[in-house]
Amino acid sequence: LGGGVINELSHDLDILINLFKKADVKYVKSFKKSDLNSKVEERVFIFGEIDNKIPFFTKLSFNEKILNRYLFLNYTNGLIFWDIIEQKIYLKIFKNKKIIKKSLFFKNSNIEMFDKQIDHVLSLKKNKFYKNLFLKEYNKLKLINEIKNKIK
Repeated sequence: LGGGVINELSHDLDILINLFKKADVKYVKSFKKSDLNSKVEERVFIFGEIDNKIPFFTKLSFNEKILNRYLFLNYTNGLIFWDIIEQKIYLKIFKNKKIIKKSLFFKNSNIEMFDKQIDHVLSLKKNKFYKNLFLKEYNKLKLINEIKNKIK
């Protein structure tokens, strides 16, 4: 119905908005041709900067052969790789010419995490919750519009 991958898979953009102060989009490349035969963007590559200094790349796609979703951050003293589907976080920290490796695994299933989120939402004061939710969604829509304006 015209939503496109940017609107439909905007949860990955939520991660950028919630973890960092500012995400600036520098370049966007979209693709519409595939076996899906749709009229909206099916795959989008987004390049930008977080907090005006850290480069980022994200790919949103309707038609991947292998399902994957991850967040990869490469910074001066190490890297973080978050496998969202497998619920694992891998850390490599460079310290005193050594590499320290750590892995974190989430013990909760997706259903358990969803139940906890619902309980948390219901326990919040409505005014504060809705104000924060509105601001986050507003910022996400601004980012979506910035991405759509840069499509090449």
